[in-house]
Amino acid sequence: MSTGEPRPTIPPRSSQVFADDLLKDRVVLVTGGGSGLGLSMAAGLGRAGAHVILSGRSAERLGA
Repeated sequence: MSTGEPRPTIPPRSSQVFADDLLKDRVVLVTGGGSGLGLSMAAGLGRAGAHVILSGRSAERLGA
């Protein structure tokens, strides 16, 4: 059913959701940071300015 009104436009997706300095000088502990979701979250939090501490079961995966 068309009402004749134009559809709202959807803004393009951005690869960055938060401001670069959103977490500036904050400390974040990420458990499971050696791979998968934990690693991705750690990278994103670091890009947002946080000091990231990683924890995980395997020292090799954490780069220790």
